[in-house]
Amino acid sequence: MDLNKIENFAKPFEPSVDKLPDEEKFKARTDFMTLIDDVLLANMSQVTVSEHRALTTDTNEQGEDIYETKREASYLTRTEERTLDDRYVSELEIYVIDGEDGRRIQIREMDKQGLQRTSIYRTSPDMLEVIRNDTNDKKLSTSRDAAPAHVDRGEALVELRNELENWEREVAMGLNDQPVDSEEVARLRRLLLPDIDDEVDAVR
Repeated sequence: MDLNKIENFAKPFEPSVDKLPDEEKFKARTDFMTLIDDVLLANMSQVTVSEHRALTTDTNEQGEDIYETKREASYLTRTEERTLDDRYVSELEIYVIDGEDGRRIQIREMDKQGLQRTSIYRTSPDMLEVIRNDTNDKKLSTSRDAAPAHVDRGEALVELRNELENWEREVAMGLNDQPVDSEEVARLRRLLLPDIDDEVDAVR
C-alpha cells in the first residue's frame, strides 16, 4: 500500500451543502458493500472469523436478559512511517469488519506527535446508506512513564460528558455522523485496494 499516492479520503462535512439524494446514498452503499467483499477476498489468508455474544431486547421467563451468538469476519492492517496526502502519519491502522450487525471500516491515523484521528464508516441500521463518524484528535502517550499514575474519576466523567455533548452538537449541525457519497467510497477503495484497481485499469 503506497500511501504517498493516496489523497485525503475523509473530507470535512459541509452543513451548507444540500443533502445527498437517495440515489447517491444507494450507490455509495452498494459500492461500500462491494468494497468490503473485495478487501476480504483480496486478504483472505489474513481474515479472522470470530463469534461474540450480543444482548437482545428479549428476556426469558425469569426476566433475565437473552443473548445471541453472532459471527463476523475481520481484517486488520497497519502501516507505519508514511505520508498521507499532506499529513505525516506515524501509523495508519485499518480495520475492516463484515458482521451480522452490519459492515464497517475503521481507519485510525496517528502522527509523530501522538495526535490521533479515527474515522469509522458503517452501514446504517436500515442498510440504505453509509455513515462516517469522526473523532477529535487526541494526544496519546508514547511512553509508559508519561502515563498518569492516577486518573480522577470525576474529571474523567466530566471529560466524557463534554465529548458526548460536543459530538451531539456536531451531529445536529451536520458536521459529523453523516452519510457519505460514492466519491468518498471510491477514495476509500483507492486507499484499500490500489494494486487490484491498477490491474483492472491495465486490462481495460
